[in-house]
Amino acid sequence: MELPDLRPGDILTETLYTCISPGTDLRVLSGVAEAVGRFPFVIGYSNIGRIISRGTGVDLPEGTLVFTRGVRSGPGVNFLWGSQTAHCVLSASDAIQIPEGVDIAEACLTKLAAICYHGVRQSRPFLGEKAVVIGLGIIGQISARLHQSGGAKVIALDRSKHRVAIAKSVGIDARKVDSSLADACYDILPGGADIVVEATGVPSVLKEAVQLASSTSWSEASCSDARILIQGSYPDDVCFNYSHANGKQARFLLSRDTHLIDYLRVTELLKNKMLKMRDLISDIRLPADAQKTFDELRKPETKLMTVVFDWQRFSAGKRL
Repeated sequence: MELPDLRPGDILTETLYTCISPGTDLRVLSGVAEAVGRFPFVIGYSNIGRIISRGTGVDLPEGTLVFTRGVRSGPGVNFLWGSQTAHCVLSASDAIQIPEGVDIAEACLTKLAAICYHGVRQSRPFLGEKAVVIGLGIIGQISARLHQSGGAKVIALDRSKHRVAIAKSVGIDARKVDSSLADACYDILPGGADIVVEATGVPSVLKEAVQLASSTSWSEASCSDARILIQGSYPDDVCFNYSHANGKQARFLLSRDTHLIDYLRVTELLKNKMLKMRDLISDIRLPADAQKTFDELRKPETKLMTVVFDWQRFSAGKRL
């Protein structure tokens, strides 16, 4: 493909690593995402690159490591968001500088962590509150860690023994679901959770998740503060039992996406070693392994959380 010319304020980066977002990328590749449009298209919104050229008016020096969410639209290709490329042209204002000392492969997960951080800014966990995270894919894993670091007592649920083990390895009270969600955590949540994080993206799970929220009494002096944070992304309409939600006076929170502050906070957490995600990178592969990798991710029994592509080895000896 041809990259667009540099305009004032633009940068050209050479990609070091890109990261797969399993939920979004698989949905786009399946053709059910609203934004798919025409083929061919370039997916991805997680790219770590090095600035190799600058337009006028850019203060960041060449050689600076940055996180980017994709490529500025260019001729002949439909970019959905376009980060899975060997080079990116974008506005410097859209690049997030990576602090020194940060593991750049781990920093490739910045977008995914920013999505979760944005959700935590909405759910606002207080010290000692109980939070249940449903679904331990990559978003659920990071959300559980951030809620716990925010002071909440976290219980995490998934049907995968492998995913439960990953959460347990970092001190999360994670439990395998064999029947219902309520049965999996009743002993520790007899009165329900202050925060319920639905991170599966499966519409039927949301209906069951509502029941885990804490209830409120009918006393006028009492008002529920139960929050249901929807971190999953659904391909279609969702529904839930109105009586259950109404009786709990639950608040539904839709995190949408991210703001700039979420990226900046995540990079600070990485710099200060207050958020660790390296263990969530299941493998580092070449971009040439993309087809094989997405085929593996599609399997219900997959043990891949996410995969990072190494573009340095792939691009060695190639010319722009």
